[in-house]
Amino acid sequence: SIQLAAIPAARSAESPLIASSKTSFKELQKQALSGNAQAQFELGLVYEEGRGGIKSDIAYALSWYEEAARNGFNRAKERLNSLTDRE
Repeated sequence: SIQLAAIPAARSAESPLIASSKTSFKELQKQALSGNAQAQFELGLVYEEGRGGIKSDIAYALSWYEEAARNGFNRAKERLNSLTDRE
């Protein structure tokens, strides 16, 4: 599996799960699918920025940010506003 530790940690303070060398992409997906808002947000970052060999996909990023925002994650709301303001 893709190790998220290989993903540039430019936002490691914002993305503690990504910054963890023990968190794989599959584990991040599993946590996100189970309703973990932090993981949903971080998966949005992975897709927005195309980290760790994952192709950038803004539609996927938006869907994960929306899910995290629905779960009360404020930084996801900020990213949604930022991305939708670009359009």
